[in-house]
Amino acid sequence: MNNSEKTIYKRLMDMGDEEAIEFSEYLEDLEKMGILEDLHESASGSIKFAIGKGLEELSERQWKVISRGLAEYYYIHECELCAERIEWNEMHTAIDTKKCSRCSYMIEKEDINL
Repeated sequence: MNNSEKTIYKRLMDMGDEEAIEFSEYLEDLEKMGILEDLHESASGSIKFAIGKGLEELSERQWKVISRGLAEYYYIHECELCAERIEWNEMHTAIDTKKCSRCSYMIEKEDINL
């Protein structure tokens, strides 16, 4: 596993109940958006399994496959401006902007170009 994959994996292993719900919703959003087809077949399959059976049913190997699948394009660990961790419910926006919602809002509000 590379560093990005390890970061995601550690975060997933340390999730509490509330974060697990947000992560599940994020996976469901990826499926609804048709993004799973862009992932490696094993990552897509593991995510579909998690959606259908629940996160608690995933094996360690499946968690690692999901980490690897999300690492390159579908995960931003922290905001590039304030270094706050990106929450799962902000991940779609952060993937495009590389910023948390607070920093994105402040930039938009102030019409700052970075």
